[in-house]
Amino acid sequence: KWAALSDIQDGLNTLYQTGKFSKLYADIDTFSDTMKVAYHLVPLDTLRRIKIAGVTALDTVQLHPLIDSLIGREANLVRLQSLVDSLISTYHKQGFTLARVSQAELSNGTAYIGIDEGTIEAIEFLGNEHTRSWALERLLPFHTGEIYNERKVKQGVDALYATKLFDNIYYYPEKGEGGVVLKIRVVEKLHNMLKLAARYDDVSREEIALEFSNEDFLAAMLRFRLGGKYGVRDKWGFCGLTSDRIGKLPLYNSLEVGIREKRCDLFHMDRIEQHLTMKEYLSFRLGSQVHRFGTLYGEFNLSFVTLKRGKQKEHFRRFQSIGIRSIVDTYDDIRFPMKGRYHTWYFKAVYGLPEGDYNFTQSYLYLSSYYTFFKRLTARPIIEVGITRGFPPLYELFTIGEPDPFWGYRFDYVRAENIVKFGLDLRLNLPYNIYLFSGVIAGDCYSKEGKPDWNNLRFGIGTGVGVSTPIGPVKLLWGRANDDKERFYLSAGYDF
Repeated sequence: KWAALSDIQDGLNTLYQTGKFSKLYADIDTFSDTMKVAYHLVPLDTLRRIKIAGVTALDTVQLHPLIDSLIGREANLVRLQSLVDSLISTYHKQGFTLARVSQAELSNGTAYIGIDEGTIEAIEFLGNEHTRSWALERLLPFHTGEIYNERKVKQGVDALYATKLFDNIYYYPEKGEGGVVLKIRVVEKLHNMLKLAARYDDVSREEIALEFSNEDFLAAMLRFRLGGKYGVRDKWGFCGLTSDRIGKLPLYNSLEVGIREKRCDLFHMDRIEQHLTMKEYLSFRLGSQVHRFGTLYGEFNLSFVTLKRGKQKEHFRRFQSIGIRSIVDTYDDIRFPMKGRYHTWYFKAVYGLPEGDYNFTQSYLYLSSYYTFFKRLTARPIIEVGITRGFPPLYELFTIGEPDPFWGYRFDYVRAENIVKFGLDLRLNLPYNIYLFSGVIAGDCYSKEGKPDWNNLRFGIGTGVGVSTPIGPVKLLWGRANDDKERFYLSAGYDF
């Protein structure tokens, strides 16, 4: 019967799609009432070898079973295409999303497959009018000459966001002369900030703080801070420099120098003896982000301290200390958190000169987490443990009401070398930024010679109200301890 040319073409396509032929065509002879179609098929040679070039980022061992299944058989383009698809899929699964086939040829029983993996030819930063490109590039976990990997690029973008210097970051690869040009566009934040803060509580009274900071000092992603605070009990001035990197290494480091005058009170049967500490100090920290430990770093401190007890003469000491510290801080809000945790622990060894009469070691653990149920009820369990061995000065002793108040007591009513404290706070989150508090707490501070008396721990309960305002949180709390001591707590503003 007669056949349309489209039918003949469809037949050729169907045969070609089997992948068995290197060439095929049709001869058509027509007669008065009939037509003759002769299909000419040229089969592929036996496949004797497969050569894959350009693969450096992958281990092709997993493809060997597929390659071995093709060798020694009649070549088949469909099966060869399946091999190429498997190879490119393996690249993409491992993040090499720009990998592509640059050559595919079958000749004399040998299949040639060339791969262009997508080598990064150059990295260009756009929009960084202040921050230098070399300072940005050192944060990236890859460099020019490596294969483009989408996972590593996203890690690099996360590292740039972590500097908190940018509002937005965009990236896109473009074809270069011999590879890929990765372009990263950043939108910079303001770098210079002047902060003014004030707060009040019923013990420290009025305090005011002023700080100037440059979040990109010298356009090298260094954070510079200069500031201080002034209060009746605490006066402090400092200057610090911090960085999250040393070269390519993700090492947090900070250097701070300062001077501080702080008054500490010691209670004797409700009578207060005043102690004054004047301290000039230098502090250096070096650390890194560690999974589950947050920021883990070692620290060295050198301080020159003048101690004055009551009306006695002043004593001068030089203190040197080394230690290790970990901080995990994931609170979602600094005023009234709804979720997150603050975990910290440290160990430090301190040596006092010239007499050496203030040598001591100190270990400390503090755990606090926020859990919110039904958006209205927030619970916060806390655990605090501190142990001191040796002879610390007064200002290094643990206080029963820091960092969390002990219901019924002033924060420094009890001081000692060791502390154990645990409690539970509940907060009802009402509309219009109003919060109701209640809580229980137990524990005690005890001397280094003693042990906690678990049968006679101090115990306190409390309640209160808080309001979130533009100037910070305002709280009015009341607490009562099991020795019948009661206390009202009034505070306004952020801690600093």
